[in-house]
Amino acid sequence: MGRFVLCCLGYEKANRKVAQPADLQRHSMQKGTIKRLVADRGFGFIQTEREEELFFGRNQLQGVDYGSLREGQKVEFEVTRDPNGHLHAIRVRLAQPEGE
Repeated sequence: MGRFVLCCLGYEKANRKVAQPADLQRHSMQKGTIKRLVADRGFGFIQTEREEELFFGRNQLQGVDYGSLREGQKVEFEVTRDPNGHLHAIRVRLAQPEGE
């Protein structure tokens, strides 16, 4: 039974695109879309323009209240690495409309 669970976890992880450091420029503004919000926990995930997922917490929002965010909204953000080596979105703000 345990072997099956490990197999399935490995399969799920292998099929999910995760941002890699070489793929993202650190500390430069990136663009993406709010993919999923976990309102009761105060965090969410951003899908980058390269189809990768990044975690963000409500404390990383700038100029926008977490409660006003909606899935599908365009955002700008920077990428950093936490002490455990995971990439996160920081300084997350709503993207400016094109042409402004």
